[in-house]
Amino acid sequence: MESSVNLKNIEFFGKHAVIIEKLSVTQDNINSLGYNKPPLFNRILDTVFIAGLIGLICKKKGAIDKSINNKKVIFSDTVYNNINDINFYSAIPIIKERDLSKTIEVKRALFTEGEENYINERFKVFYSYVLGGLEILDKKILKQYEDNSDIESEVDIFSKFEDFLEELVGESESNNIDIDLDLDIDLDLDIEG
Repeated sequence: MESSVNLKNIEFFGKHAVIIEKLSVTQDNINSLGYNKPPLFNRILDTVFIAGLIGLICKKKGAIDKSINNKKVIFSDTVYNNINDINFYSAIPIIKERDLSKTIEVKRALFTEGEENYINERFKVFYSYVLGGLEILDKKILKQYEDNSDIESEVDIFSKFEDFLEELVGESESNNIDIDLDLDIDLDLDIEG
């Protein structure tokens, strides 16, 4: 697998760059995409974390796509400022896939510092789940409302996302997958008018 991660910059190409931008762009950038729906996440990095978890829960990995000439980069200053979160999320697939009955394995998965090669390899595993999660979010969220004129606000998109999460938890329970999520995400926004 070609590396697009060196933990200095995190890069997304092709369809994944388009998906991540639609899910997390600012209103200023939406017009340049010709896309008029509100974003789901405030930051690209938040989209990475959520997509990675969704890919992991659904057991879907993706591969780098360069079929179209799009690229989205999370630059080194953002990576550096969020390295603790990145390390935490990238440890989750390792914890899930390994026999962690040995304390040393838990410590290595969660607290490895200085072993740059191990950290990069660990993030590559998480990155593949991010790509898979982006594909799922594209199918289940973006494609569902791209042509739907009823969805015009952030509340509408969050409602669709909440429906997707409830569906995901329901499917996981029926397949005996343990997901300990508190899905009390009701949007109690004070909307005047």
